[in-house]
Amino acid sequence: MTIQDIMTPAPIILHPQDNITKAMVQTKDNNIHHIPIIDDENNVVGIVSQSDLYDKALSLTKSTSGVSFTSKVLFNTPISEIMTEHPVTISSEDKVDKAIEILSNSSFHALPVIFQDRVVGIVTAKDILEGVSKE
Repeated sequence: MTIQDIMTPAPIILHPQDNITKAMVQTKDNNIHHIPIIDDENNVVGIVSQSDLYDKALSLTKSTSGVSFTSKVLFNTPISEIMTEHPVTISSEDKVDKAIEILSNSSFHALPVIFQDRVVGIVTAKDILEGVSKE
């Protein structure tokens, strides 16, 4: 089984200059937990997780004086300030075993999937469990 067989194709993507609020809206509206971040040449430059977003919002809430101020800061803060830079990626042609090895030896739960230098999907630990259970 390959990554292409189990990945979520055509993931929601953002750019480093997009704001944190936009990322929060995308995770909520699309029921997703991870968003690859790409540059203008479509190279993966980062990834942001739902927990990264909410950790930032929580830290701002604790250190600011009100919801409106926190909202303004989130709207004006680029995603590049909280994303994980240079994330580990995987090819759509790789075997699922490779993703299992990567994810089981790391602290993250998702990998952007690349084919011909483009993001074509995202694979999560949940995708792997669901794919393996169907075999």
